[in-house]
Amino acid sequence: SVGNFALILGYRDSGVPGAIAAGIGIVTLPFLILLGLGMFYFRFSDLEVVRQALAGMAAVTGGLVVAVALKMSQGVHRHRTRLLLLAGTFVAFGLMRWPFLAVIAVAGPLAFWLAWREQG
Repeated sequence: SVGNFALILGYRDSGVPGAIAAGIGIVTLPFLILLGLGMFYFRFSDLEVVRQALAGMAAVTGGLVVAVALKMSQGVHRHRTRLLLLAGTFVAFGLMRWPFLAVIAVAGPLAFWLAWREQG
């Protein structure tokens, strides 16, 4: 990711202080942007136009998540166990609304174990 790249370049150029500076530099602007958006939302969340805009953004975000999931699952159809894990995770998180961390806590180690078993 871009953050990892910044840390590597900072470390390569100036050691640990450079990595710390690069990490702070790569995080500061997005943090300030999110802080500003949070302040905006806190101030204007009662306006109908803001609620409608956020509803539209939520729909777009859902579409992007589906598009990324479809792209990532292109090789899954050859492996029945991967497809079952994908479907189970979708059902647990997307349809049954189970907590995200609980679903990942089960699906993550299971996916690693299945991949390890497939390699051996």
